[in-house]
Amino acid sequence: SSGINAEWPLRPGEQVKQLKGDLERKKRVLEGQLNENNAKIDEIERGSSILSDNNKKLTNELENLLQKQMDAESRVSTLERQNKDLNRQLAEMQDSLENESRDKHTLMAKFREVSASYNQAAEALEEEQDSKDQIQLKLNQTLQ
Repeated sequence: SSGINAEWPLRPGEQVKQLKGDLERKKRVLEGQLNENNAKIDEIERGSSILSDNNKKLTNELENLLQKQMDAESRVSTLERQNKDLNRQLAEMQDSLENESRDKHTLMAKFREVSASYNQAAEALEEEQDSKDQIQLKLNQTLQ
């Protein structure tokens, strides 16, 4: 029994108490570490939940933006077709306007020609009427 006392300066009952105390301290340390780890896990889970919610929101926003982009692209496509149609109609109207302008120019030239011919014919008719009136006057003078 003196060998045990040499290795262990404490008596067996005190050794058990010391071991129990050491185990209790280690248990408290481990429980503290466990509580800290559980708190960290809870914090990580809350963070993960927040990230998951943010991910869902961002996914919804992305889907909305993609839908808006598709709608905008569809509108752009429609507007491009309408623009093409309007440009075609404009070209047709310009061609038509140019044709009408040429026709108007041609008609104005013909009108001037006809008007000049009319004026010449009117002058000739007036001269002829004057001649006729003079002949009638001479005839009347001769018959008197």
